[in-house]
Amino acid sequence: MPSIKKNRKPGVFKTLSLPGRLRYIWDYYKLQMAASAIVLYIVLFAAWRHFTAEDPFLYAGLVNVAVSGQLEEKLTDGFIRSLPLNPSENPVRLYKALYLTDNTDSQFYQYTYASQMKILAAIDDEQLDVVFLDKEAFDAFAQNGYLYDLDTFFHETALSGASSAQTEDTLCDLLSSSFVSNMEILEDNAKEVALDPSASYQASTREYAMGLRLLDFPMLRDAGFTDELFLCILANTPRKEAVIEYVRYLTDIR
Repeated sequence: MPSIKKNRKPGVFKTLSLPGRLRYIWDYYKLQMAASAIVLYIVLFAAWRHFTAEDPFLYAGLVNVAVSGQLEEKLTDGFIRSLPLNPSENPVRLYKALYLTDNTDSQFYQYTYASQMKILAAIDDEQLDVVFLDKEAFDAFAQNGYLYDLDTFFHETALSGASSAQTEDTLCDLLSSSFVSNMEILEDNAKEVALDPSASYQASTREYAMGLRLLDFPMLRDAGFTDELFLCILANTPRKEAVIEYVRYLTDIR
């Protein structure tokens, strides 16, 4: 039987009923309509993402640390309200459930690889400014050189004009008793030792203050933590002024 489409003649569209016209349009233009719909969806979705995307005031991470809902609120919206700003317009992005451990018996060992990937991606994208760490995570971040030298941070922040030098020198002096040093591995022969167990491990290291002992400050001490916890600043943070404000808030130094 001859195709209906082949028998259609110019001007036949005008003679069709409304259902016929709709079928005619569908038969001849469905591919173009589908393509147009996809393009329209992409444009509208891109516009929605552009106008609704969050621009966090600060990025923070909890590594080997779990907090209550009440403390989480203090670490995020409570901080923003203290400035004072609107939390919905200036959110704190808090990465939770991140775990780093070499202990194969730990219940969190299975999450270590995924956490490593997430942490590295956040650091590379400059979307991690401060981290709350236990001692094991503190050592891991320190050895890989991810953390700011706190003396250098406060000095550079003062010189940058983010705040007055006198204010930052005072803040540094007030916090210095809570500074905790750790070791960065600048270079080592770990790969050679892995290939040849008989080789002796050698490393070039640097030690400096890179953590704040959080149990020295009421907000964290009163939360019921008993293990050592540290607040550390990522070496590549682009939000130094926000970090300064966060440190002031957590330590209650204004």
